[in-house]
Amino acid sequence: MVAQVRGPERIIYSNSPGERRIALMTGMRAEEFYIDRLHSYRRGTICKGRIISCCPNGRAFFVDIGGGVRGFLPVKKGKERYVEGESILVEVSKEGRGYKEIKLTKDVSIAGVYLVYTDRGDPIVFSKRLSDSEVKQRIWKLISPLLGEKESVIVRASAEHADDESLIRELEELKAIRRNIEGEFKQRKDSCILRDSYDFLPEMLILYHKTLKEIVCDDAGEAQKIKFFLEKELKGKVPEVTVYRGKEDIFTEYGLDEEIRQALSPEVLLPSGVRIIIQPTEAFWAIDVDSGSSEGSFEQVNQEAAEEIIRQIRVRNLSGQIVVDFISNRRHKLSSRMISSLREGLAKDSLPAFFAGVSPLGHAEIIRERRTQSLLEIYCCSSDSNGFELSPETLALEGLRGAIHRLGSGKSKIELRVPPAVFALLEGRLLPFRKEVNEKLGGCLDIISDSTLKGMISFMD
Repeated sequence: MVAQVRGPERIIYSNSPGERRIALMTGMRAEEFYIDRLHSYRRGTICKGRIISCCPNGRAFFVDIGGGVRGFLPVKKGKERYVEGESILVEVSKEGRGYKEIKLTKDVSIAGVYLVYTDRGDPIVFSKRLSDSEVKQRIWKLISPLLGEKESVIVRASAEHADDESLIRELEELKAIRRNIEGEFKQRKDSCILRDSYDFLPEMLILYHKTLKEIVCDDAGEAQKIKFFLEKELKGKVPEVTVYRGKEDIFTEYGLDEEIRQALSPEVLLPSGVRIIIQPTEAFWAIDVDSGSSEGSFEQVNQEAAEEIIRQIRVRNLSGQIVVDFISNRRHKLSSRMISSLREGLAKDSLPAFFAGVSPLGHAEIIRERRTQSLLEIYCCSSDSNGFELSPETLALEGLRGAIHRLGSGKSKIELRVPPAVFALLEGRLLPFRKEVNEKLGGCLDIISDSTLKGMISFMD
C-alpha cells in the first residue's frame, strides 16, 4: 500500500503569464507551496541543446540550452563523443545553485500522473512506495505489451488506484508528447526549451482528492480543465472548483503573499516566544531553536519547535540534509517522545522524508528528497543579515501580474519602472510573457528601466 500523507482542505491556484503558483491550505494556513516558473530551466525541462565545448578532463560537455543559459552534460570518458556545434536533446536533471551550473542528462523522460515514459533502463520499473504485488502484476500485464524495444516506463505510486483505461490513455498521451518533442527538435534551428518542467497540479488532485473540499482558481480556462480532469480520473464525489473573480491578486486575497514573505525570512517566532532560525549553507539547511522569551521547560520548548519545524520544512520546501539544533544540555537530551513526534510528522510528508538520527554533537538530522527548489531559491538571488533580496525574475513576474490587475483602472497607459536587470529579463527570456500581458492590456503597458530602483519595482499611477 502507498503511505498515507496528510492532505489539504483547499488548493489555491494562480495562473499568470510566466508563472503558476499553487498553495495547499488547511484552514486558513498554507501547508505547501508549488511555484512553477515557465522558461526557467527547472528540473524536468527538456531542451534542444548545442555543444559548446568539452571539459578538460573529458568527462563532461558544456551545452548551450537557449536564452544565454548553459549547462554541463556528464559523460563516460572516451565512450561518448560530440563535436562543437552539434545539436543534442537534453533534460535538466539538477537545477543550478549559486556557482553550480545546471546539470543535464541525455536520458529524457516525460512524467505523467501515473507513469513516467522514458527510453532508459528496464521496460517497467515500479515506485518503491508501491508495494502491492497484485497491483504491480496487473499493471505489468497491462503495460508491457504496449512498449516497444527501447521504451521504458516508471510506474508511480499514484497508479495504485488507477483503472486500466486511465493507464493506457496516459501512456499514449506520453508517447505523443515524446513524438512532438522529437519533431520540434528537428524543426527548430536554435537552442531552446522544447517542454517546460512537469505540472504538479494533476498529481496533487489525485493524491489529495479524499481530503480536498475546494479548489479556487483565478483562470476560468484552467478551472474548466481541472473540472474535466477530476470528472475523467476520479470516481465518486469530487471537490468543488470555483473561479476567483476578485480585484486583488488571489494570493493577496488569501494572505498567501504574506505567508511567502514570512517563509523567506530566516526567523520564525512562535506565540510562546520560542524562536526558530532557518539558514541555508552550501551542504545543508541549518535550523536552530532558541527558547527566546518562552518560560516553558526544555521539553515543552523542543516539542513546540519540533511541530513547527515539520510545517516549515514543507512550507519552505527544504530538502536534502537538514540539521536541527534543539535546546539541550547534559541533563536534557532529545527525548524519545520528541523523536517519535518528528518521525510521525515526517511520515505524513508528500515527499520521502525521514529522521536520520542524532549526531554525536546532539543535533537532529533529517533527510528529505529534493525534487524542486526551495522557496528561497525560487524567489531570491541572495540572502543577507537583513533577510533576503528578491531576484530579478521574481520582480519581473510580480510586475506583469501587477499590470494585469490594473487592467480595469481605466487608464490609457500603465507605466512600470524596473531595475536594469529586471528590464533585461523582460526584453530577453521573459519577452513572450511581456508581450502576452501587453496584448491583454491593449498595448498600453510601458516598461522603463530605472537605475535608481534597487530590489523593487514601481508603477507610476
